[in-house]
Amino acid sequence: MPPDRDGDGFSLPQGDCDDGNPSVNPDANEICNTIDDDCDGSIDESDAIDATTWYQDVDQDGYGNAAATVTRCAQPDGYVASGSGEFDCADTDPNRHPGQDETCDGVDNNCNGGVDEGVTQVFYPDNDGDGFGRSDPSQPPANGDEPVDACSAPEGYVEVGGDCDDTDASAFPGALETCDDTDNDCDGAIDEDLDFTDYYVDSDGDGFGAGPATSSCTALEGMTITAGDCDDTDAGAFPGALETCNLVDDDCDGEVDEGVMTEWYLDSDGDGAGDPDHSVVDCAPPSGYVASSDDCDDTNPDVYPDASDDCGVDNNCNGVIDEGYDVGEIACPAINCLEIRDSVPGAEDGYYHVDPEQDGQAFQVHCLFSVSGGGWTHLSPEYQPTLQSVSREYLYYLNGNWYRSPVTHLVWNWAAYQPLEGTYYYNAGSDERSFGCVDRESGHFGVGCSNGGGDQWKVLPIYNKDPANGRCTICQDQPDVFGAGACAGNVEIYSRP
Repeated sequence: MPPDRDGDGFSLPQGDCDDGNPSVNPDANEICNTIDDDCDGSIDESDAIDATTWYQDVDQDGYGNAAATVTRCAQPDGYVASGSGEFDCADTDPNRHPGQDETCDGVDNNCNGGVDEGVTQVFYPDNDGDGFGRSDPSQPPANGDEPVDACSAPEGYVEVGGDCDDTDASAFPGALETCDDTDNDCDGAIDEDLDFTDYYVDSDGDGFGAGPATSSCTALEGMTITAGDCDDTDAGAFPGALETCNLVDDDCDGEVDEGVMTEWYLDSDGDGAGDPDHSVVDCAPPSGYVASSDDCDDTNPDVYPDASDDCGVDNNCNGVIDEGYDVGEIACPAINCLEIRDSVPGAEDGYYHVDPEQDGQAFQVHCLFSVSGGGWTHLSPEYQPTLQSVSREYLYYLNGNWYRSPVTHLVWNWAAYQPLEGTYYYNAGSDERSFGCVDRESGHFGVGCSNGGGDQWKVLPIYNKDPANGRCTICQDQPDVFGAGACAGNVEIYSRP
């Protein structure tokens, strides 16, 4: 027979699964120790003598369901022990278990078998909706609802009682006492501590009354607290009213139409401003008269205070012409560059609008203000036709130098290409020079004259006799006029009255 080494009565052939441990054999009790004590092929099965009863905890609040258990050596997932002997009464609600605070919600939150114990309160019926309920059954309404204990206020109930008339929403503790023969503030007194005021009949509704006073603690319809109306049939007559020119004592001061007669001024041109030299005094303006006396030209409807100035006109009667205008702009063109020089302090060289004929046909020209006193107008094709029979002087630009002519009386017709006749200095044998001359032999217009010896004047000719765009071509036959050099071109020509 095989030996029994651990002396437990079983050898290996007899079913001992561990012949070195006398506690392990087919007759041993299974215990929770991670060993197959009874040699049945399983370890720590549920029939272990020290296995634990575990309670299902679905809501995971730490308390198990006494009706849902398993016996295991180790704790299964979703199960808890019941060390205190307390069990969950609602294992699907984690907010309901032993030890939970009882709340007023109609369920047993702490699993003690009671519902909402100690957490209800008294609510009072509020029939008039003023926020205060009837706590005294002797107060109106008769046969009304009674207070109730509940978790929350039922519909039509409130937490605060003390209403002395639950049919009147204006009567409740703390309400403002008003003059209505009612105990509004529920203090047991009626209309206490109210002020009484004198009222006067106000038939015309102007806020001022007349006649004897009536005392009341509330406003009376058709009456006012202010007396002193001198005509309670006229809503426009009362103390402090604006006196108007109507043969009525509007302000009730005992005088009629005092200080309201007005001086009116003739407005012949209908522009709303009157002539200060023609006026009448009356309550209302006669036809064609106005209150304003600021018109500086009552024959022109475009001239009156605050009118917008036109170029060259004092439309707004302030004594200043063209304020707000830049003379030389398209809105206010000048006659020539000299006018711009005199009207626009600090004007710079550049292009400006001019209208030499003052016919509304403005165009741009180049103006010089930085040379020889300024006010020079470039002889553009548009400007040339305006130069007939005008006394003026000329300025020429050649080879980096400016040359200025004496004043010359023009009979030059630019459009017909006629020559310029001009005054010039003749001083035989001298070295005087002038500019803008005509060679009396050839008739060519020249930019300068000089004596060539004897009493002959020489002309620096402008060929083609047409200074298009203000430029002409010359050839110097007198080097001492413009300096050394042979021929030069592109003389820029400007003029000034």
